[in-house]
This record gives sequence, structure tokens and C-alpha cells, in this order.
Amino acid sequence: LSTEPPSLLICVNQSASLHGVLDAGADFCVNILGLEQEELSHLCSGPVKGEARFQRGDWRSSEGGIPYLGDAQSAILCRQDGKFSYGTHSIFIGRIVAIHNSVEISPLVYLDGAYTTTAPALAAAC
Repeated sequence: LSTEPPSLLICVNQSASLHGVLDAGADFCVNILGLEQEELSHLCSGPVKGEARFQRGDWRSSEGGIPYLGDAQSAILCRQDGKFSYGTHSIFIGRIVAIHNSVEISPLVYLDGAYTTTAPALAAAC
């Protein structure tokens, strides 16, 4: 969203189980998954709901209590700093308070109905 202050936004459907927690003002994290975490992506985007999503993966908690994946490509921890509703969704603004990055670069990318990574292209460009 902005570099000053460092921030990002997420859009969450008001019918999603996560919406109520965020609407109450909870801080949040955006986890960028790695290629090896495709199964976790499937679980979180489909059959597994609520707290059950935290039963798989290397989930940790920041000093401020924000859950994040310890082995994510990148975990961007945010303090909630604004919200507004638009149609079926709410837009939550997060002020970035910390970022944890992996040394290895193999981000999980969903493209044209399938998972892939951009790592070979990044390596070729370097």
C-alpha cells in the first residue's frame, strides 16, 4: 500500500471465518509460501477452517502474539491500522512491524490454474 509508512492491505470476504477476528481489530501476518508448502496452501484455501488451519505447518507467535509461519518464504507481520467495508469484503490496512525472510528463494506461485515457482527465472536474471 505504502512505503511511508510501510504498510499493506488485505481484502477479506465478510463471510470468511477470519473476518470476525480482523473486524474486532486483530493484528495479522501475510505469509508468502514456498514451493514446498503447496499442500498447506490447499488446506487453507479449502476444506480446513478456523483454528484447524494451525495444526499443520511451522506456526509460531511473534512477541506481540501475531501467528506466522516460521518456514515461509516471507512472513510480513502487521499491526492493524485501519479498515473499511466495500461490497462483500472488508479491506484491512496493516502497518508492517516486522518481516521474516527465508534464505532460500522458491516462492509458491499460482498461475493459470496450477502451482509453480519463479525461482529459475530469478536465478537466470542474476
